[in-house]
Parts: sequence; C-alpha cells; structure tokens
Amino acid sequence: MRASILSSVLLAAAVAPVSARDSASAAVYELSHKSTADSITASFTAGRLYLADKLGLSDYFFVNDAEIDTLNELHKQDSPSESSKPKLFIELKGVDHPAEFFESQELSPLFNVKGHIKEFADNSLHKFASILSSSSEDFGAAHLTKEIKAVGPKNVVSKLKEPFRHFDDAMVTAWKHFTGKGDHQKRDQQLLDLGLQESGLKLVNDKHFINDLASLIHLKASEAVESTVVFAKSVSLLSIGRKIGYDSKTYKLSKKALGDALIELQKEFDVIIVAVGLDAVLHETQQAELEKRGVELESLFSTFEKRATGGACFKDEEACNSATSNCSSHGSCKQTKKNCWQCACKASYDKEKSKTTNWSGFDCGKKDISATAHLLLWTTVGLILSIAAGVKLLFSIGGDALPGVLEAATQVKKTGQLGKQWSTNMLVDQQLDPQQTVAENLNTEQHIKHKLLTIDYTVCLLQRRVQAYEIQVFISDGSETYDYSRTTK
Repeated sequence: MRASILSSVLLAAAVAPVSARDSASAAVYELSHKSTADSITASFTAGRLYLADKLGLSDYFFVNDAEIDTLNELHKQDSPSESSKPKLFIELKGVDHPAEFFESQELSPLFNVKGHIKEFADNSLHKFASILSSSSEDFGAAHLTKEIKAVGPKNVVSKLKEPFRHFDDAMVTAWKHFTGKGDHQKRDQQLLDLGLQESGLKLVNDKHFINDLASLIHLKASEAVESTVVFAKSVSLLSIGRKIGYDSKTYKLSKKALGDALIELQKEFDVIIVAVGLDAVLHETQQAELEKRGVELESLFSTFEKRATGGACFKDEEACNSATSNCSSHGSCKQTKKNCWQCACKASYDKEKSKTTNWSGFDCGKKDISATAHLLLWTTVGLILSIAAGVKLLFSIGGDALPGVLEAATQVKKTGQLGKQWSTNMLVDQQLDPQQTVAENLNTEQHIKHKLLTIDYTVCLLQRRVQAYEIQVFISDGSETYDYSRTTK
C-alpha cells in the first residue's frame, strides 16, 4: 500500500505546514524519526491510514484521492529500513498543547490532526488491535493491565503477560521504593533507566500518574519481540489537569516525566505517541470511566497501607515475591499457614562498616530498630534506678549520728525550750551520775570545759528527738558560781 501510494501519483500541491506552536486537537510523534521543524496537518482518515500502514493493515482502510498527497509527504520522513524492534502505540489524553508535548526535548510532531479526535484516537487504536489479533490464527491479544494491551504471537503474548500477573500489588510497592528513602543507588538507577533526572516525582500523588509510570517501568523490563505490538492509554495528565490545573507545577513535572520515560522506551520499542488535546466533548464522555478507575487505584493503595500496619498475607509465593519485590532483597517469602505467604526477613551485614542491619515490615523494607530501642530503654531504666539508689543511700547516711568529735563541731540550730534539767536517760547516755548535779561533778575550770563539751555532745544527740531545747548550767567551785547556760536553736 505504501509503495503504491508513493508510485501511483505525483505530489499535486504543496501541503500546508502548521507551526509546532499552534494548538492542535491531536499531535502524532514517531520517536524513531526526527521530524522537520514544521509539522503537517492531516485529516483524521489520512492520519489513521498512515498508522495502519505502519502495522501492515492499510488494506483494511479506504483512502481518498485528496489524502494521497498528505500520505506521500508523511512517508517521505520514514527511515529507509524498517526497525526490528516491537512497536508501542500510546495515547496520551489531557495534553494542554499537543504540538508542544516534547518541547523541552526539542522534538516536533510528525503531523497534527484537527477534528474527529475520538474517531482518530480511541476508535483507531482499538480497531488496530482488534484487526491485528484476528489477522492470523497464531496471533492473540491479552491485557497486561487495564491500560495496556499486547497483540502478537500467542506464545509471545503469554510470556509477556506473565510479569504483569501481579502488577497491581507490584505497582504500589515499586512506587514506594521509587520515591522513598530506601536504597538510593537502586532508586537512582530506576530514574536513569527511565531517563528521569530527579526524584521530585514523590510530590505527585495522583494514582493515575503512578499507575502510568509504574507500567512503563514494568514494560521496559519485559521481553517483547519484533512481531509484538503494544497498545497503551494514559489518562494521568487529564486527571492531574482536572484536579489542580494545567498550569500547575505538578502537571508540568508529570508531563515532562512521561515524555522522558517514553523517549527512554524508544531504546526497546518503536514508540508512536498520539497526544490528545483538551477536547471538552471527548473528556465528558469518559469522565465516568476515569472516576471508576481512580476509585480502583485508590483502593489498591489503601490495601497497601493496611498491609504496612498489619500482617500481609499473599495467596502464593509468586504473588508474595511480586508484591514485595522479593521481600526488598532482605528476605524470602515463606508459607506461614494455608494460602498465606509472608516475608521472612533476614539481617544484612555491611563489611565496610562492620555493621549488621535488621529489617522488618511486610516487605522487609524498613530498618528494624527494636533491638537498639530496647538497649536504650533498659540502659535508661538502669541509670534511673542507680541514681535513685544513690540518693536513698545518701539520705540513710544523713540520718545516722556522727562520731563524737564531729558531732561536737556541729552547731545545731533549733528553737523552743526543752527544760531546765537533764533527763535521767541523757545522763545515763553520757555516763553521769544521775544522783548528782552537774555542779557537784566539776571542781576546776579544766573540768568545767570538759563537761561543757560533754553537754554539747549530749545536746546533739537530742536534736533528732525534740524540736527545741534550752540548757541552763550553773557551775560553782565553792567560792564563785559560773553561769554556762545556753539556748540552742
């Protein structure tokens, strides 16, 4: 078909170019070819026929004579030899300026389409997949996800579908690792693999966008062959634009991230992108579908959060490995009970730092600090008990009587009155004769000083038994009486 178009007619009139800055309803990019600075404007039927010819399906569509010139112009930009890579057709909905989608990457669209966007975008890609899957008995089709469909030889499609069996669980885990604080080297490698330069994507929490980017990560790691064609649909930009605006930083960041990821996928696929603009009729008819899918994705993330706070149980080992990224490479999936597989985490040892790290969580993705916490807790408790015991010991020592010499040097301060005579018990404690007065036991000044010292000592012994006391001592040597009375407070 392509050869017949090129050879059957001559270019009769120049095709009017449209600047890449113009806002088209849809723009088509073929990343395997470098487009000219000025893009071609094509009708939706001419654009559909061109894409069908890329899949070898042009015989299934009718061409108008008026569109032959446009098709010839489009085919002039084809590469001389066909690529052996599998093909990826992806429709991006909600692009604010389709002709400027790859502006930051300095790529122009192959052609623009205005009018009949629903027939060109949705219906064409759906029809391509249907015709291609039924074109041969050996061909089949399978949904890898709700947004991605693969068509090709049945054995190839079956093999391609296998990594996507547990994609819903794997998507959430992969995104958490992709934007988390875990293995920086692994995350940086994922960014590099997708052609992304920074991890500011963690600020994007739109579930449609997370689903799209995780799908591209998964698709890039798949093993598709030449005869395989993958059809994908993305509504993440539409979702973000409707929620927070098409002029927001989040929208611009998400748009650039998708573009960078698709350019990186060109290494594995021949990528053809249909960027669909902000057509109100198109968006309204698909609003219910958009909201329904959003609820499903929210439910997936909600289930993930519940697993993070409680025990996660998977029906088989494969589901466990897929949902936990092989237990984050920090353990292995083990069967704990019937129809229940969980991660058994293992400690990792860093030879360079001579440090052992324990892991926990349903996916073994969190560092287990319980051992360190227990050590800190019991060390703190031990210190508190030691301090309390020391304080108690100090109080108990302070309650004991001091030796005689030290007690005599201590000046006791009390108030009140004890009385004017010593009790018999006090005199006995001081080994004094209770039948004699103090004056009768003292005859000299030396004796007086000695006995006064004894009296002071006795007063100190009494300080814990009474509140206050007054001592009156009159000592006589026969010729003169000395007053040694004192009040101790």
